[in-house]
Amino acid sequence: GDWLTLEDILRALKSGTANEAYTVCDSLESGDQETFGTQQPLARLRILAVWISRSSQRRKQWKRICTLMNLATKYIEYDVDTRWNSTFRMLEDALNAQPQVDEFFARIRKAATD
Repeated sequence: GDWLTLEDILRALKSGTANEAYTVCDSLESGDQETFGTQQPLARLRILAVWISRSSQRRKQWKRICTLMNLATKYIEYDVDTRWNSTFRMLEDALNAQPQVDEFFARIRKAATD
């Protein structure tokens, strides 16, 4: 019979694809934050995980924020199509890192207005 794949489920959740996440990350790196704002929550989370991991400066900033807040320095694990539980793990990481995510974005917004 017809089986739903994780990719089908994620598409139904409008979470975007890996290629779409990389495209939005490229837009963020060029200063375009509008594209990010149009994404659904799960897609935003995927983009955040990729965006942080793509830059040594952002990885250092993440670790610095975590250390200052006395919180875990674990990165949000990016989900992949070949692992059935990777989306769950990404969501779990994000929930556990909510204070770090909030502070990370607060600093980005502050830097953008300075």
